[in-house]
Amino acid sequence: MRHRLSGSVLILAAAVLLAGCTESDRDRKRSSKHAGNTVSIHSSVLDDHWKSYATHVPRGTTRLEIRLHRLSQDADLFVAGPRDYDTCDSVERGTRADTCVFYNPTPGEWLIDVIGWDYGRTHYTLTTTLSPSYKEASLWQIDAGALRLQSTPLSAGTVHSELEDAQTLLPVLLAAVETARTLESGNHHFTLRRNADAIGQADLMVERMGDGRAVLHIKAVRRDAEGQRRLIYTRAGHPLVLDEHGETVRQGIVSLHLDHRPVALRLGSDTGTGAELQLVAEPGPAVQELRWGDVGDRGLQLESR
Repeated sequence: MRHRLSGSVLILAAAVLLAGCTESDRDRKRSSKHAGNTVSIHSSVLDDHWKSYATHVPRGTTRLEIRLHRLSQDADLFVAGPRDYDTCDSVERGTRADTCVFYNPTPGEWLIDVIGWDYGRTHYTLTTTLSPSYKEASLWQIDAGALRLQSTPLSAGTVHSELEDAQTLLPVLLAAVETARTLESGNHHFTLRRNADAIGQADLMVERMGDGRAVLHIKAVRRDAEGQRRLIYTRAGHPLVLDEHGETVRQGIVSLHLDHRPVALRLGSDTGTGAELQLVAEPGPAVQELRWGDVGDRGLQLESR
């Protein structure tokens, strides 16, 4: 279920965050909320983590631009507005800016996620710009993960349900591995398709080794029919290692993100048990072991773009 953040919830979340800030932190957050039609926040995020922000779009706005730039290394930008079709996923490689633009955007609160991909800490600037120029821009940090925990408390039942949801992302990983077998070293960009429908995008970075093996880095985002976002990417420092024939994944750790909760997918020797695939979810942890043969929905394909 996707977040629908009301103004009162966002104000409450911002107030909770401000209560624990130093005086200088409070001043910085205040100054980032009202600064004409453009406002920016300078921050950083760790790999396999994200920070969430909110911006208010007033009525009569003709253009909304959200830009993630001045990156020290790779991070990605994801935006969701008040309606299901108000979405944007930008997963540019390296330090290239990620940008989402909306014309005649839906008035109300918009949720912005910045997700770290490269190893370590990534510094960035997040900027929101509104048109016409007299529209007042706003941008503040929230804890979207905490808001979701309040709406769906963790329990053994929800954790096992998330393991089932995570299984629905495995066909994307399978398609990426099968596609990577024929790719040369370099960056490759794809559209995820099921039949004629585009359901997301994937970026694969392949490194061919001298002994015939291949190292595969994956970033992918998939949206379901309701517009709900699912993220798949290799954990920083733990890419997939394919054997010389590209038929077996020897090791690797993949992050599967389900509404701000990560499920770890371990492969090959990284499972520690000899299993082909191992899904690990907190708390517990709850662990589920699978084989590649258990992965269904083989109709999903990666189309070059």
